[in-house]
Amino acid sequence: MRDYAVHADAVARAQERFGRLDVLVANAGIFDFRRPLRGYDPQTLAATMDELFAVNLRGYLYAAMAAREALVASRGAIVCTASVASFHAGGGGILYTMGKHAVAGMVKQLALELAPDVRVNGVGPGGTLTRLGGTEALGHAGRTIGGDPAQFDARVGAAVPLGFAQRPEHHTGLYVLLASGENAPAVTGEIFMSDGGVAARSV
Repeated sequence: MRDYAVHADAVARAQERFGRLDVLVANAGIFDFRRPLRGYDPQTLAATMDELFAVNLRGYLYAAMAAREALVASRGAIVCTASVASFHAGGGGILYTMGKHAVAGMVKQLALELAPDVRVNGVGPGGTLTRLGGTEALGHAGRTIGGDPAQFDARVGAAVPLGFAQRPEHHTGLYVLLASGENAPAVTGEIFMSDGGVAARSV
């Protein structure tokens, strides 16, 4: 995610294999495990911010930059993984929440810049059991949010109005919808929440 050449190579491989590129899904990320500002010293803050933003933000922009011409040619779509933390505090620590708020702004700006040729939207999952890992700067490179599935399900399920912790498959329908020029041709610059009702509680 931090190397532009990797994104350019992925686009080239897709075009070589399929003859075109219709959809870019920007989905990779790392987590700060809810580290508050008081949990940093200046050096660790700088290192963690550089690492997290390089993946969660610069990686998304690199992907969009590498895919832009191919998506313009196909009149395709970009779908970014946002988060409940893109609009509300408490879904991560200070750096993760800042980064996900920035993803919301990026979706809107790219939607404006790439119109009318490319639609740009996002999906905002809530607490989802994945292999989302942490940063090297905080010593969390080997840690994932799904390390203890039973504990994750109990903790997240208790906090979600719908009463269950999500799995990736609970969100895929929104990605497919937003990728479809046939079923969502007039939708751009939007983030669709898929958080079990957490955002509704915060309104």
